[in-house]
Amino acid sequence: MTESTVTLPPVLQGVAIVPSYRVYFIDRTNHILSPGEIVECTGDQEAIQKAAQLVEDHHVELWERGRLVMRFPDDPRK
Repeated sequence: MTESTVTLPPVLQGVAIVPSYRVYFIDRTNHILSPGEIVECTGDQEAIQKAAQLVEDHHVELWERGRLVMRFPDDPRK
């Protein structure tokens, strides 16, 4: 098995690429309430922490591209 390498274009060499996540607010009938809010984080754990802070009276879904990272139920205490 050979190891494949990826060569980045010169403009991206040495640049840290930060994953971009989207947070969606979902109503009780599972409809998206507004366009997704972009959250840039170093990884899933940081994105989960930031999204958890946004939970109030709606469900929140955290997505990284086409991957559902986590769904948070609404918080009736808020």
